[in-house]
Amino acid sequence: MAGKALPVTPEGTLDPLISPDGKFVAARDLKQEFHLYPLAGGEPQTVKGLQEGELPIQWDTTGTKLYVWDRTFPAHVFLVDLRSGKVGKDDSRTSRFRRRAVREY
Repeated sequence: MAGKALPVTPEGTLDPLISPDGKFVAARDLKQEFHLYPLAGGEPQTVKGLQEGELPIQWDTTGTKLYVWDRTFPAHVFLVDLRSGKVGKDDSRTSRFRRRAVREY
């Protein structure tokens, strides 16, 4: 029989994404900020490099970056490095439209 289930995130978090290694959940809190919640317990870490309105949609295969959509159309999807907060190969934060898109739809 398995142990007792315990919450990983605070009540009300949205948009959960489980990391490829199963150690973290990236999720949005009630303040609309994204955090990494360790599944083994511990303090959450704020996801660096996101701007208001941007939405993480998937982890990369290494578990060190998140694919992020800026909620525009045509869609711009780019990678955010979780350690540094850098975006793709371009670290320009002056305008989200100057970010290097991984793929446009």
